[in-house]
Amino acid sequence: METKADNSAAPMLQGLRVLELATWVAAPTIGAILAEYGAEVTHIEDPERPDPHRATTTQTWGKNATAGQVNSSWQMHNRNKRSLALSLATDEGRAIFRRLLAQADVFITNLLPKSQQRLAIDYPSLRETFPRLIHVGVSGWGSQGPANQSRGYDFTVFWAASGIMSLVGDPEGEPALVRPGMGDRTTGLAATAALGLALYSRERTGKGQSIEVSLLHTGMFTIASDMQRAMMYGEPGPTYARRNAPAPLTNCYRTRDGRWLVVLVADKDWPSFCEVIEAPALARDARFETDLKRAEHNTALIRLIDEAFAKFDRAELERRLVAARITHAPAMLPQEAAQHAQVAANGFFLNAHHESRGDYPLLSFPLRFSDAKPEFRHQAPDHGQQTREILTELGLTEVDIVRLDSQGVIRDPAARAKR
Repeated sequence: METKADNSAAPMLQGLRVLELATWVAAPTIGAILAEYGAEVTHIEDPERPDPHRATTTQTWGKNATAGQVNSSWQMHNRNKRSLALSLATDEGRAIFRRLLAQADVFITNLLPKSQQRLAIDYPSLRETFPRLIHVGVSGWGSQGPANQSRGYDFTVFWAASGIMSLVGDPEGEPALVRPGMGDRTTGLAATAALGLALYSRERTGKGQSIEVSLLHTGMFTIASDMQRAMMYGEPGPTYARRNAPAPLTNCYRTRDGRWLVVLVADKDWPSFCEVIEAPALARDARFETDLKRAEHNTALIRLIDEAFAKFDRAELERRLVAARITHAPAMLPQEAAQHAQVAANGFFLNAHHESRGDYPLLSFPLRFSDAKPEFRHQAPDHGQQTREILTELGLTEVDIVRLDSQGVIRDPAARAKR
């Protein structure tokens, strides 16, 4: 399940310096991807109010999660980064931040526009002084419009406001809920793609620029087929419950052991499929001769296929489908998916280590390069863990660091331990 770094060459993004003044998941996903390929990413947090993602106890290991356990989501989205605890509410804190900007290639933030303007870290305030800087702004609702100063999250904006929630689940039942971070990570991937284009443009022109991505836009793009149909014809594609889906051969069915299988049966494979599920009479039934007829009698056919699937355990039916070369996939639990032979063959997991958890497999980001390998270097940092290291690199002295910590400009764990 592992992918080891290729130490024969320098990491692809070695030397790229990234400042990340952001919380939760969407914007930090960008920094995590860059760090996995060698970028130096500094995650900036307030000295007294750390990133709230740290306290998400629902993401800890074990069924009886407590605040003292390791936050798996925090590790996922902040491995390989350094943490700087710095107050931008102070003059000295902002001065230190601007010194860091002078060395940076990329600045990532999810602060609301008014907060960026108040701190003078919005792109118009920075572009003249830092002309090569690429400013990446991640928001819920977009940087313009009446909701641009409103907070937006994965669940509220990406899932609900974008239209996705209205299209999934049983249309006659309650809405389906999003899994944690689905829209955040999708938005982070989109922003990373945009950043690659901006870095390429800077190589040609020498100039940085601003990038904007939003949960709303990403969510709408996720359902682009339905969104574009709604724009052109006034409504999205119809939604159906499983029991009355118009294409019975593109559906999911439950097996005898309570597991689900998804099938996608081509018209030419209909007779073979009937043989696989030991219902050959279906292939001779005039109601089901063609796709159009199967759609016309969909509920009856789905009910009959349900009955046939209920005679097999999932593993046995999978073997039969494989032998008949019929497209299908099991609906797997995450822990089952992680053990799939394809996952190991393609190296989706890295070997990771946490000081209190020990060794564990860590999911890499869904990118693969012929000449670069993803790398786990170290666990996600504690709050302000590298503050002293980063400030020392800027030339600050021990006296400076102790004073700034005592004044609340920074958080230096070593200085506080001596108090």
